[in-house]
Amino acid sequence: MKYPKKLQEKYNRLTERQKRFVDLWNGKGKETAKLAGYKQPQYAAVRCLKIVNICQLINFKKDKELKPGILNREQRQKFWSDMMLNSEATRIEQLKASDLLGKSEGDFLLKVDVGNTGDKPFKILIENDLSERIKKNLE
Repeated sequence: MKYPKKLQEKYNRLTERQKRFVDLWNGKGKETAKLAGYKQPQYAAVRCLKIVNICQLINFKKDKELKPGILNREQRQKFWSDMMLNSEATRIEQLKASDLLGKSEGDFLLKVDVGNTGDKPFKILIENDLSERIKKNLE
């Protein structure tokens, strides 16, 4: 696998077994350690996963494998916007796209200030009190 320069330097500093551990990573430490050639895979997996460089390399590899097919936030928002404006889409599809876009932008959040609870900052508000405060904010 091709790593960015800084990660490649970290990869190059690993032992051959550690490199195999990173290369063969399948999400199961003990199994990966056994495949990498460690004699006591259950202990080797724990030791390897405590090494920050190994974890960074595994995370990079995992992200590279997963992310190409996954849209990022901006791509999803563009897709939903395009769907809303698509005249061939059904009204239900357009409304769903509108709903998802609005949720992603935080359009439907209701912020309620429950006020200072005095000397007990984590005092539990009883349901009626909270309901009254919500009604008051909505007015």
